[in-house]
Amino acid sequence: MKVEQLYINNIIPLINEFEICEIYAYELNKLDQELAESINQKNIYTALDLPDFKHIKEIKLESSIVKLTCKKLNLGNQVDVEKENGFKILNLDGEKFQLIFFPSGIVPEINLRLEKLIYFMYQPKFQKIYFCGIQNLKKLDKTTIDNFYLNHCYGDTKKFIDFKSLVR
Repeated sequence: MKVEQLYINNIIPLINEFEICEIYAYELNKLDQELAESINQKNIYTALDLPDFKHIKEIKLESSIVKLTCKKLNLGNQVDVEKENGFKILNLDGEKFQLIFFPSGIVPEINLRLEKLIYFMYQPKFQKIYFCGIQNLKKLDKTTIDNFYLNHCYGDTKKFIDFKSLVR
């Protein structure tokens, strides 16, 4: 089955159940300005001329967007996003979650690392962020991992399709 079909069959029917957070243009501009200032530039346009800035911008902007979304949706008071061993962790009030942050139109591929996962889907240019839910596995051992992929993913892939199982 094609990825587009997986998205249409497994995410679109549930999209009205997801919490939506709208990110306004002025908020994105503010985040851009803060990012530019963090690398000692007066504005985002001068920063864009720097080598590798576009890549840095995507990473830092994604982190800022997740933090802003969590605060707007009251998911936690203390919100922090970090990267550990190549995967993203969202720390909400001291509780660690594996962050699954994926664009609309696709089904996320999961490389399971933590017992707790949190799912967000975003529209292009981060105008809308959907909080899909949280998944809490009891423990992370070989059996749990195998069962996760068997019960929640499509076929023999790591493409997560069981959005109905998420807690909101």
